[in-house]
Amino acid sequence: MIDHSPGLRIAALLPSALQPRFLAAVETLPGTIILWATNSTHLGRLLYTHDVSLVVVDPVNGGSTLQTNVRRLLRRRPAIPLIVYTAITPTSLQVVAALGRLGLREVVFTSYEDAPERFARTLQRVAATARDASINTLPS
Repeated sequence: MIDHSPGLRIAALLPSALQPRFLAAVETLPGTIILWATNSTHLGRLLYTHDVSLVVVDPVNGGSTLQTNVRRLLRRRPAIPLIVYTAITPTSLQVVAALGRLGLREVVFTSYEDAPERFARTLQRVAATARDASINTLPS
């Protein structure tokens, strides 16, 4: 069962082809806010100016600049949960493997793992895991 408590704030940078399935998942999560980035520079600004629950990107369609910025995000801000949402291609598998070596833990492959309810559960689980980890690391 999906927890329908409001509050997810998702920064997203996705190509138009992936947006409908992502939106279908988000629509099952009332109160969720999507902060759409127009490019990787804008995504970086969003992360420094807004409190986000998680980030969803397709680094393959954003080119090498986005891939570099995602690597930077994984190294410099590991507390921000990141989901790579992409199609399965030889290139995407290489990118995911490289990002996995830097700490990427969550990947959703389009047409395989992005049914709305399943994708929504993934979004919630990733945000909740990060939230719980930050609570557990607060000084007592």
